[in-house]
This record gives sequence, C-alpha cells and structure tokens, in this order.
Amino acid sequence: MPRSWFWLLGGPNGSGKSTFAATDIFARLTKTPEHAADLTLINPDILAREIRINRPGAGPDEIAREAATRSDSQVHALIGDGKPLLVETVLSTAKFRPSVIEAKQKDYRFGLVYVVLKRPELNVARVQQRVLLDGHHVDPGKIVERYGRSLQQLKWFAPEADYFTMWDNSRTGGPPTLLVEATPERYVITDEAQALIEDSETEPMLKHALHDLIDAFET
Repeated sequence: MPRSWFWLLGGPNGSGKSTFAATDIFARLTKTPEHAADLTLINPDILAREIRINRPGAGPDEIAREAATRSDSQVHALIGDGKPLLVETVLSTAKFRPSVIEAKQKDYRFGLVYVVLKRPELNVARVQQRVLLDGHHVDPGKIVERYGRSLQQLKWFAPEADYFTMWDNSRTGGPPTLLVEATPERYVITDEAQALIEDSETEPMLKHALHDLIDAFET
C-alpha cells in the first residue's frame, strides 16, 4: 500500500497560497497519482468564512479560534485514519510540529510547499487588495509580525520534510519563482534565490531565512 502524504502549504498572510494551490504547478507537486482523487484540503480561512455566514453575530477572534479548533480536529482525525491531507497555514507558530511527528510515526511522508513575498509590505498591500474583493481582513501589524515568525519556523519544518519547495510569489501577474527544492538526499538553491539574497530590496529576515536553510541542508 502506498504511503500517505501530509502536506503543508505555508507562508505569510497575503503571499498567494490559495491562488498557488489552484495552479498546475502546485497540482504536480502534491497530487501524486495514488492520492490525486482523495487528498483532503483543510483551509482555516474557508472554515472561518463558513462560520461567519452561519453565525453573523460572531466576532473575528471567536471565528478565528473556532476555525483553528475545527481545522486541528480534522488534521488529527485524518492522520489517525491514515488519510492523505493538505493544510494551508501561515505557519507562524510551532503548532503543527506534533502533527508532523505523529504523521511520520504513522509512516506518512511529509511535504512542505512554502510561498513568500520579498518584503512584508507587499503582503500588506496584497491583503488590502483582497479585502476590496470581499476577502477577509488581517491587521497590517499582525501581517508583518507573522511574516518574520513564519520564516523562523522554516528552520524546523523544512529539514523534516521528505519534499520541500520554496517559492517567491512577488511578481504581480506572473507565475511564482522556485527558490529552493529539497529532499533528504539532495537540495537545490536556485539562481533566483541567490539573486534574492543579493537584492538590496529583499527583506533582511527573508535573506536570513534562506541562509539558515542553506546551513540546515548542508549539515
């Protein structure tokens, strides 16, 4: 029997994770032939939207907590049943570490696809554009804070992955650019990643995260 995959689609708010998830590139990365039909997507934003519709009087913090609780329960149940799953997450905390450990103990493969923009100001602007299109609001201060915290989490999650890719989605209207691709046996840091490190406009936290990844994979 083929091993199930536990995928995380991570990245700061406004990086374009949901849009990327609908692309052919993402489908080729995550939908292995044996699981193409039954990969369950868990997106707390979608759960929050459903809660908001069903309970219009609920406040944003209450909605966020309930959406997180529901998504966590779904993750635990699917891993318990050995089912393949994909979770979309900002990845700004260590909350999924126990799930990754549990999944690997149950002989899952773990995959991480990470989407980022070169500066957090771009994330703030993208979220503002999303709000104009009836998307959900995120406080700009939280977006910037989570940007750095999310990048810090890569030091743990990326080396744990059986397959890891990192993408720069800064270019408006164009496809994302591959920065890093890694398995336990090999890793590739692309020329585009090196250019991003050398670019004076790149957020220093992102440069630091890329250097940390290089160090982690080399050891």
